[in-house]
Amino acid sequence: MDYGFFADSAGCKSHFSTHSSVLDSPRTEEFTVQGADIIEETCKKTEYYDLCVKTLRSDPRSSNADLKGLTQITLEASLVFGRGAFIKIKKMYNETKDKGLKSCLHVCVENYELAVVINLPGAIKLLGRNKFNDVNSYLSAAYDAPETCLDSFSEEPKTDVPPALAAWNDHFEQLCTIALDMLSNLGN
Repeated sequence: MDYGFFADSAGCKSHFSTHSSVLDSPRTEEFTVQGADIIEETCKKTEYYDLCVKTLRSDPRSSNADLKGLTQITLEASLVFGRGAFIKIKKMYNETKDKGLKSCLHVCVENYELAVVINLPGAIKLLGRNKFNDVNSYLSAAYDAPETCLDSFSEEPKTDVPPALAAWNDHFEQLCTIALDMLSNLGN
C-alpha cells in the first residue's frame, strides 16, 4: 500500500521524552466557571479552544458535566481517537516493506499501545479517585506518544513521516493537551 512516501533508510531508535507536570507549574489566573456555558468557559482555558468545544459539544454528557466531568469526557475522547490511530499505525506497520519506515512505525506502535492500553485508561480510572497528580503522570505519558513517534523519524538514517501519521499525531497530542489544561485546573 502506498502511503505517499517510501524511504530507503533503515533503523530508528525508540526513546522516551518527558512532559513537565502541568500541576507543578504555577498558574496566574484563577479558574472559576460561572454562567450558563461551562463548555465555553472551560475551553477558553485550553490551548486548543475550537477542538475543545467541538469535542465536548459532540458528547451529550457535557451539557450537565462539571469540570471533572468535562475532563473525563476529554480523556475518553483522547482514548477513542488514540485507539483508532493505533489501529491505523499498526496497519501501516504491517503493510510496509520498507525497513526504515517499518523501524520507525515500530516505535510508534509501541508508544501508542502504551498510551491506549495503560496510560489513558489509567488516567481515567485515577480521575475517578481524584488522584490528579497521578492522572497528570499517566496523561503526560500518553501525550508523549506522538512526539516520541515523530522523533523516531528524525534519527539517522532519516525517514519521511507519512502525512496521515503526522495528522493523527497532531490531533492526538492536541486532545491530550486539552485534557492536561483542564486537569491543571482541577487541583485548584
